[in-house]
Amino acid sequence: MYILSFAPVLFILYTTYNYCCRYKKKNIKKFDDDELNSYEFELCNTKFFHDTTELHRIDYSNTVKFYDKNTIIPLNYDVSCEYFIISYYYNYNEYKLLTKPKELTFPFYKQEQLKSYVYTNHIKKATLFEMNKDYDNNKDLRDDFMIQTYDILDELLPFLGPNYNFYIDLNVEMTIHQFVKYLCTKDPEKYSNMNLIHSKFHIELHDTFTNLTILNDKLEWNPVLQLWVNYVINLFKKIYT
Repeated sequence: MYILSFAPVLFILYTTYNYCCRYKKKNIKKFDDDELNSYEFELCNTKFFHDTTELHRIDYSNTVKFYDKNTIIPLNYDVSCEYFIISYYYNYNEYKLLTKPKELTFPFYKQEQLKSYVYTNHIKKATLFEMNKDYDNNKDLRDDFMIQTYDILDELLPFLGPNYNFYIDLNVEMTIHQFVKYLCTKDPEKYSNMNLIHSKFHIELHDTFTNLTILNDKLEWNPVLQLWVNYVINLFKKIYT
C-alpha cells in the first residue's frame, strides 16, 4: 500500500533529477543563458571609508571592460582609510567587495574560477541583530539583550559575489563590524539609532531549505549545493514521519 502511494512521487523525483542533470540549470546566475560564455567584468567605482565617513571615491569609465587579462589598478588612499568598497558588474549584475589591499587586481576571478551550479541553496532572509554589549553570542538569552533588528537582505546580497560565497574562495574576509559601518554610511536614516560603540552585532541567515546560519564575526556562507530533488525527498520524509 505504501509503495503504491509513493510510486508517483518517486517517478516525479526521478524525472526531475534527470532533467536537472541533463540541462544543468544555473540558478544563481541572474543573466540570460546566452550570455554565460561572455565572461565580462566592468569596474564601476571604489569608495574609501573611515568609520562611517566616506573619504573619497574613484569612478571608472563605464566603457572600460575586463576579460581574461588581470589588470593591476593602483589605489592611492590616505592612511586614515579603514576599508573600501569596490562596486563592479559581472554580465550586467552588480556586486560589491569590502576589503583593504595595497593594490587592486581586477577582475577578481578568472573564467575557470567562476562556478556553474546545477542548483544551489539561496539566502532568502537576512537579519541584522543589534544586541546589548553584555550579550553572549553562545547563549540563547537573545530577547533580554536585543535592542533592534534590521532587514538587510538587499544590502547583503551584492557582497556574496558571483560565486555566491562572500569570496571565501579568494580568502577575502569581510568583517561584520565594517559591514555595519558601511550600512550606516549608505543609509544613515534607516540606521540612525544604531550604537556602533556600545552594541554587539550578528547576522542571521535563512536559506531555501529553512536552515538558520548565525554570523558573529565575518561574512561567510557556504551555498551547500543541493539538487531540488533532495529538498522534495526531505519534505516528504517530514510529512510521513
